[in-house]
Amino acid sequence: TLKHDESCQKVGARISAALNILTGLNLCYSRMIFTYSVIFLLIQIFEDIGHDVLKAAFEGFNVCIFAYGQSGSGKSYTMMGHKVRLSYQGLIPRVCEGLFLETSRGKTDAAIVHTEVSYLEIYNEHVLDLLKTRSPFTVGGRLRVREHPKDGPYVESQRRIAVNNYNELKDLIAVGDNNRTTASTDMNDVSSRSHAIFTIMLTQVKDITHVIAKKGDVIRFVL
Repeated sequence: TLKHDESCQKVGARISAALNILTGLNLCYSRMIFTYSVIFLLIQIFEDIGHDVLKAAFEGFNVCIFAYGQSGSGKSYTMMGHKVRLSYQGLIPRVCEGLFLETSRGKTDAAIVHTEVSYLEIYNEHVLDLLKTRSPFTVGGRLRVREHPKDGPYVESQRRIAVNNYNELKDLIAVGDNNRTTASTDMNDVSSRSHAIFTIMLTQVKDITHVIAKKGDVIRFVL
């Protein structure tokens, strides 16, 4: 019918217009030139950032490194690096290794340095403990966020595990990484589908004229 033909013509015109717009966009993007101010290797990131993180931590300051970007942009790789190739370690393993290396070299005047770690995941508005051996989807693994009147927000019942050396800490990172929620995307077959918070609690105990003084600080990585 005439009305049917007119409707088809209108739909065809709209599709044609849309295709013209998409073609124009493709031509526009194909002519763009993208430049970068600097391209970092993983070791360069540690050299530029990691040393300052450790210095601030031993001086008693809290430190937070926040990785931000779209899916597939390399947040987890920058923070954690390659799981097998040691030469491609990310910022977190390098900082952890440097922490115990600095302690063994006597870079701190503390008599005792006590180190604890925690590893949390935020997925679908639920907080999960990655250091517990369980499926990320286990209901019992969900934690509650509370408000402390003095210290502010904290996660109730999260595990804080004491570590004595880098190998123990590295094993905990591996446990947490294996528990993270991942899924396949067009850009990454094992893309992290959640946010994660890896925290190092560093407590330095000093004996000043037989008076025990404690200095605690936190190194936190958000990815």
